[in-house]
Order: sequence, then C-alpha cells, then structure tokens
Amino acid sequence: MADERGMIIGDRVEARLDKLTEDVAEIKGILSGFRMAFDQMDKRIGDLSSRMTSIESLQKWAIGLIITGILAIVGMCMTILSKLP
Repeated sequence: MADERGMIIGDRVEARLDKLTEDVAEIKGILSGFRMAFDQMDKRIGDLSSRMTSIESLQKWAIGLIITGILAIVGMCMTILSKLP
C-alpha cells in the first residue's frame, strides 16, 4: 500500500513538474520576445537620436544664415543712410 501511495504521489509530483517545465519554457519564450522588442526599440531610439543631431546641425546653419542675411541688410541700409545728405 505504501508503494501504491508513493506511486500516486510521485505521479502527481511528476505531473506538476511537467506543467512547471512547460510554464518555464513559455516564460522563456515570452522573455525572448521582450528582449527582441527592446532591441528594436533601442535601435529605433538610436536612429532617432542621429536624426535629431542632424536636424540640430541644420537648424544651427539656418540660424547662422538668417543672422548673416539680417546683418548684411542692416549694413546696406546703414551705408545707404550714411550717403544721404
């Protein structure tokens, strides 16, 4: 009877271990999916960062050209006004 009871308990434990093994495998699959998603987000954030850097550089050039243009116009106006009697 003890052997029968041991077999029954062993069967239950074995079934639970099988279920636990399946659950662990499922969790590993989910975590690997998360890892892939985070890697993709990291890549996209890196791409966005490089684009922002290039946009900032373009903005600096544009502001420099605008200021240069304004100074040239003001300089020409001052030259014209200084020539008036």
